[in-house]
Amino acid sequence: MKDFFKYDPSTGHILRLQTKCRSGPVGSVVGCVNKHGYLVVRFKGITYRAHRVAWFLHFGVWPKSNIDHINGVRVDNRLINLREATPRENQQNLNCHREGHLPGTTRIKDRWQSQVEIDGKSFYLGRYSTQQEAHAAYLSALREAQES
Repeated sequence: MKDFFKYDPSTGHILRLQTKCRSGPVGSVVGCVNKHGYLVVRFKGITYRAHRVAWFLHFGVWPKSNIDHINGVRVDNRLINLREATPRENQQNLNCHREGHLPGTTRIKDRWQSQVEIDGKSFYLGRYSTQQEAHAAYLSALREAQES
């Protein structure tokens, strides 16, 4: 892959180093946006998310876990906007959380529901009067899971 693409960490662009028929000129930016809003790159018949390719091209290893877009913009693959993250860290960086919504809470009518995911299993923690109470239940469940 390193023979075919070059990554520019300041722009986040992946550039073509070689050309095949109809694939675009050398130096052109590769990729297109998929239906989920991520920039993707095709290489040898396989579609890769561009942020993972960027990580590989820059660091020389595939990421062990998720790659999170810090600012939430899925096509912004500048190196300063990418970080390796656990699935939980990645979920906590959703738009709703950056806008003040507390992790582990969901508004349902006039109450706040709390739930947590641990080891791939979702646990219902109850409904609460305030978002802060629901978030406290979430944090408590996380602490208990880490201690056991």
